[in-house]
Parts: sequence; structure tokens; C-alpha cells
Amino acid sequence: MPQFIVNPGTPSAWELPLQPGTIRLGRNADNDVQIEAGTVSGTHCTITLNGDTVTVKDLGSTNGTFINGAPIQEAVLEAGQTLHLGGVEMAFYAELPAAAAEPPPPAPRIALARPEASAPPPPSAAAPDSISCPGCGNPLAPRAILCTKCGYNLRTGQRMPNYASSGVRTRGAAARTASGPGKWWQSPGLYIGVFGGILALLYVAARLHPLGVIAFLGFYLLFTLVVNIMVLVAAFREDVGTGFMTLCIPFYALIFVFNKSESTLLKGLYAVNALATLAMYTLKGME
Repeated sequence: MPQFIVNPGTPSAWELPLQPGTIRLGRNADNDVQIEAGTVSGTHCTITLNGDTVTVKDLGSTNGTFINGAPIQEAVLEAGQTLHLGGVEMAFYAELPAAAAEPPPPAPRIALARPEASAPPPPSAAAPDSISCPGCGNPLAPRAILCTKCGYNLRTGQRMPNYASSGVRTRGAAARTASGPGKWWQSPGLYIGVFGGILALLYVAARLHPLGVIAFLGFYLLFTLVVNIMVLVAAFREDVGTGFMTLCIPFYALIFVFNKSESTLLKGLYAVNALATLAMYTLKGME
């Protein structure tokens, strides 16, 4: 039977057998399998067993899903590969290893004549019980791929985005500084600046011509709808209770965006939408 060994080689190791179908893993209690670890998201990923094929799909987790150290969105998992949910290691086996499934029979006892005394063989070099993280020096298990203290990936040589050099999870600009610069099109500031600039140009046009008011109003309503949908999706990803609170209580949406959410893009777009709303009132005062 296919199964995982979670935290292999540690005293906290445990088995997770797979049955045909799909299971959802994450930190929240309403998942099929709850993994209580700080680097695991509320709803982290799904694992599907279909015949002999095991497929892993990331559900937009904060710290990512990795197979043999490589980040994935959806991929087929092969026997012998290692799955990481954030900093939690899961070794995958098509069947339970024979050494773990059934202990070998004891060897028969044979009486041997005592050999002549000889010099003892030189001691062999023992395998290290642990290794150190190149990023922060934190001791790690020999098979570790990700340092849970600083987020350093030993396979890729890069630090994960939600960790600072001190090992404390950070938000916004501090997290991006810890992980290094990304692609230019991945910068939240680009999209915040584009939408803010469009609204500003339309606002100027609205003050100069009546048709500009129509253009500004149309773009403002569409932008407001998109931002509110993004806030609701992020809130429901956090958990169902937060999602319904955000949906039913507008003021709670403000608290969620600026206090609970770690998305710089969401905060920036929400702030631009608030400024556009104030601009709408100034246009009404001109009538």
C-alpha cells in the first residue's frame, strides 16, 4: 500500500497510508490530515491516489510544496521521492520498506574457534548525525532539505520568501528582502502603480469633461469589484470563519487586509480603492 513517512528519521516520525481518492492536508482541523506545523498553511495541498499514480497539488500555500527540493504547483510523485510541505518532510514509498514491515529472522548461532589475537581494525569514519544550515548554522537532520529556522533550501541554495535572517517569519518588504529580488513582473508595486495611475488619469479627465466622469465611474466600479473578490478569496483561504466575517462585515474586511493578510499586493490595491472612493465624493461635490 502506498504511504508516507512523515518526519522520517526523527522520534516524531509517523506513517500516513494512502487510500484511493483525494485527501487534503493542512494546519486547520477541518482538513483530512491535519499537520500542526508553523510552516504548513491552513489548507496546504491535496494528494490524489488514482490506480498506481499519486498526484500532489499545491493549494496556494504560503511556504510552498516541494518534490525533491523543487517547487511544484501540481506534479506526479514517484516512489522514493521526498515531499516537503513548507518545512515538514514526507518520504513517499510505494510499499512499506521491508526492514520496517517485517524484521529479518535471527541468524543461527554458530560456535567458532577463538582466533588468535590480532590488532583491532582502525575505526571507520561514522556518518554525521546532523549537518548545519549554511544560512544560519542551525543543526539539521542528514536528509534535511529545508531549514525551518531561516527557510534556507539546501538543494537550491535560496531562502524561502517568508523568512528573515533571524528565523522569524516576516511580512511584506522584509520578507522580499530576505528572499532576494524577484522578477520585475512579480513586484506588487508594479500593479499597484499601474491601477493607481489609471485611476488618477481618469480622475483628472473627470474634472475636465463630463465624459471623463463616466469613464472614471465605470473603471472605479470594476476595480472595486475585483479588489473585493480578491479580499474574499484570501479570507476564505485563511479559514471559513474569517471568510464569512469578511463577507458580512465590511469593517472586518479592513482589519483582515491590513492586520491579518501578508499580501503586499492586496494591501496596496485596497488602499488605492479607498483613495478612489474618496475621489468619487469630491466629484459629487462638483455637481
